[in-house]
Amino acid sequence: MSSSGHYTALSHSSDDLVDDDNKKQYTLSYTIDNPYPRLFFWACIVSILSSLVSLVLLIPGSGNRYNINNVPRVPPNKPMRRPNQYMGLDKVFAGRNHTEPFPPLVGFPSVLMQIKRSDPKREMREDERGHRSPVGFIYPDDRHFIVSSETSTIAQFRHLDYGMERCQLVIKIPKPTDILDPAIQLPGPSVIDIWTLDSPDELSPYTIWDYAPIRKSLFVSLNISEAGEATSPRFLCPSGLFSTFEFVCSGAQSCLVDFWQNKEAPHGGVHMVQYDSLIGEGL
Repeated sequence: MSSSGHYTALSHSSDDLVDDDNKKQYTLSYTIDNPYPRLFFWACIVSILSSLVSLVLLIPGSGNRYNINNVPRVPPNKPMRRPNQYMGLDKVFAGRNHTEPFPPLVGFPSVLMQIKRSDPKREMREDERGHRSPVGFIYPDDRHFIVSSETSTIAQFRHLDYGMERCQLVIKIPKPTDILDPAIQLPGPSVIDIWTLDSPDELSPYTIWDYAPIRKSLFVSLNISEAGEATSPRFLCPSGLFSTFEFVCSGAQSCLVDFWQNKEAPHGGVHMVQYDSLIGEGL
């Protein structure tokens, strides 16, 4: 208590015990050494500038050089061409006496797609056999081949290996195996037409293809039955390119050839056999 009769409150912290000069020096030192207020200030400035730039770009007529519509795009449904992996082999075999033929190769179609014959746009779809399992949803490598009065099937083959450019289509009704239930529907022999399609590009299963290529020419007509396999004449199949076919009922006749195939079932279903083209001439 002071001599005038007034009480003076005691200090409650050690900071109150320092004199005014020391308190100013302490406060100044704390402000300079602590970086957080300064970082917070600059973060606010950067955030405001970023918001202003975004608003400017959204204003119609501004920032046209950054408009996404001006960015060049690859035409849709135009896959990249595969490189030639057999460069120079023609020079290696030129002039050599090749007398022992290479064994034939069997290739399965990379895609089997279905179209409705009544659809003028020829929109394609790919049937699948996906099903649930204890480990998740499974899509087996089964491919659907169906030719009927309502549906036709598109098949594309890639010509494999070098010097194997004599090809032949084969249709053989697959047999049931441990990995394949073909679910065959073939009431009787059916005659189907095979058309070549105007499609030099790859119909990749990983690329979205909306419509089937147009028909180019009638290749062959085959009689399909369970008694044996149906084979086409041999044709030229340049290495690294593709052959695309459409399988339809012959003329106005009604038919039904319906089964599932898997490339692990040997020589079953629709496949292509390639023969040595380095010996002799012709097909």
